[in-house]
Amino acid sequence: MQELTSHYVQTLIQNEPAFCLLRSKSAHLVISFLYENFRKKQKASIVTDELSSLFAVFLQEHLNEEIELADDVDGAENSKSDITELQKIYDIQTRAERYIRSWYSEEKQFLRQYYNERRLSVVELNPSLERLFNFLEKIAQSADNSFVGTESRFQTILFQLRDLNRHINTSPETRIKELREEKRRIDEEIKKIEQTGRVETYTKVQINERLEDISRNSRELISEFRQVEENFRRILHGIYKQQSENTSTRGTILGYTLDTDKKLRESPQGQSFATFWSFISQDSNNEINSMARNIAFRSEVNSSNYDFILGLKNLLYNSGHRIIEQNRSLADRLNMVLQQRQMTDQAQIANLTAEIKKLMHIYQDKVEQQKINSETVQQIENNFLSVETKPEIFFPQGYKVQLPKKIEAFEEIILEEQSFDLRNFSELFNQFYIDEKQLLKRLSAFREKTNKKQFTLAELLEDSPLEKGLAELVAWYGLAVRKNEMTITDDAVDLIQFTKDDVVFKIKVPRIIIG
Repeated sequence: MQELTSHYVQTLIQNEPAFCLLRSKSAHLVISFLYENFRKKQKASIVTDELSSLFAVFLQEHLNEEIELADDVDGAENSKSDITELQKIYDIQTRAERYIRSWYSEEKQFLRQYYNERRLSVVELNPSLERLFNFLEKIAQSADNSFVGTESRFQTILFQLRDLNRHINTSPETRIKELREEKRRIDEEIKKIEQTGRVETYTKVQINERLEDISRNSRELISEFRQVEENFRRILHGIYKQQSENTSTRGTILGYTLDTDKKLRESPQGQSFATFWSFISQDSNNEINSMARNIAFRSEVNSSNYDFILGLKNLLYNSGHRIIEQNRSLADRLNMVLQQRQMTDQAQIANLTAEIKKLMHIYQDKVEQQKINSETVQQIENNFLSVETKPEIFFPQGYKVQLPKKIEAFEEIILEEQSFDLRNFSELFNQFYIDEKQLLKRLSAFREKTNKKQFTLAELLEDSPLEKGLAELVAWYGLAVRKNEMTITDDAVDLIQFTKDDVVFKIKVPRIIIG
């Protein structure tokens, strides 16, 4: 965490868009409008024209406060007569568009404007404003004395402390003791339910407390996604900057991108996101949606949280997917830069060649018109390499490819009636899915069976062979890239053997060390 020194706080107040918004005269109008249309409606981005139309309706309801909006845009105080004149000259839609443009200007940056895949201008909240909304929500909740979720927050803290304490303890005896104690409590609860026929449930207050916590934490998580997305965008801007510098080579740009991308992925923020995305994108059992529907339909959820919890999975997935798309844009842009540099090099060669030809024509014309004396001509020609006969140059690229002329023959084709065995097409329908969770279960089972702290993938596969061939082997290497406990070595190889359709395949691959 950054220390809150006086210099840092001063820089933050001067440059952070959220502070800039709070200092403005129209802060209450802008915050309430953006909160309503982005945060409350759970929208990550809105088409610019649509947002302008929504603000025109909002502005119609706050015409008496438009002077504050105009002051912030103009950077000077306006009189009531100035605003009246402005309202006469421009209709409300035009004025709304003017205010929206100022919000995503370089000066304010409350919003970020870009063009989507359909080439429509869209805007989204700056991550700074996402954090501002989280801050304001906490203040609003603290001010509401009728609801303070002390019990649920304490339970969350207690659970995290127990979980942390359990997973930093390396003593097997202590862990076994904890598991036996947990088993004893579970057995007692089962016995109590069997005797009484009743299950203890949360009260309405406890339910709403926990839903408020889920809602708040989810929104904070989405705000962090905005920051991760912004970090990838900064890398993209860095590529633009590198590209604009004449001294930057393709290697320099590539090195900058890979180093920055690696630094971002290895940061706590990047690793945390990778773990989240691994779960949310492979949630084949749809666990989050199933639990959300069960909670919403079986408990008395208040209206403010009902829609949010039902759409939680899609909201989290879409927010995470935007980061994946941003990373994909980064790769596309890098590829474009490298290709452009290659085209630029080819263009420079063509220009130099054309310049040399032009100078040779000028020189030849001057010689023919006798504007250059014979002595000068001789001196110039002495600087050239003379070949008495035609040089023998092997240059196959200079010849045009001559293909034999193909004679097209059109004959009548008679198709015979044939029968097909549908079993031959079974491969089309018997496609399979590599479940990484199953691979990890096999890994854990092998570790428990052999009691080894460190082993290779080859040893694991010797005990538990590949079931789905090369695709499964590739999945193991995909896991190794993402899992810290798995390391791919460059100085050793293993021979992996697997059987498919009664044919034995052997393949040499880099060694994976697990442990």
